[in-house]
Amino acid sequence: VPGQRMHRTEVSSVSTRTVPGRDGYDTASSTRRTWPLAAGATSHARAYTHADLPELALRAFLLPLKHDPTLHEARLNLGSLLRAQGNTEGAIQTFVAALKLRPGSWEAYYNLGFLHAREKAHARAIRAYRGAFRTCPHVEALGAISYNLGLVCVELSRWSEAADAFLAATECQPSPGREHVATGA
Repeated sequence: VPGQRMHRTEVSSVSTRTVPGRDGYDTASSTRRTWPLAAGATSHARAYTHADLPELALRAFLLPLKHDPTLHEARLNLGSLLRAQGNTEGAIQTFVAALKLRPGSWEAYYNLGFLHAREKAHARAIRAYRGAFRTCPHVEALGAISYNLGLVCVELSRWSEAADAFLAATECQPSPGREHVATGA
């Protein structure tokens, strides 16, 4: 997130603002298909967030959920806002609710792992990161998931698991040869 400080050793949490959802659509287009005003509310919420107007941002992110509580992407965005505002417990509850709506949501798992790791709830962080790794369809995100899983394992002195996670993270990094094959160039 532009302008937001990241922890030095962790890859920042993700939301559908920066990574396409499972169906390949960004938040605005994916939400637009289910509730036309949700895309506008999301745009306003982002503008309020960047303008440092947290109360207006929160109201704008809650608006789509008021009209349709099953909007998964809206829950992910709300959880990211709560995390950014320092409301860790509210963010955790929001991501858990997102997983209830869509049990295969790698974004919700990843964000839960990030929050649990920050709160030193290592066992929960490991479970969440493993859930994210198991369900994530985006190779480019698997490296961040593995890296953060490795950091949690290091904190628990689980050296073998940490080494495996860091190895997986390096294997997920693009190399010039892989990009050449992947693009068909």
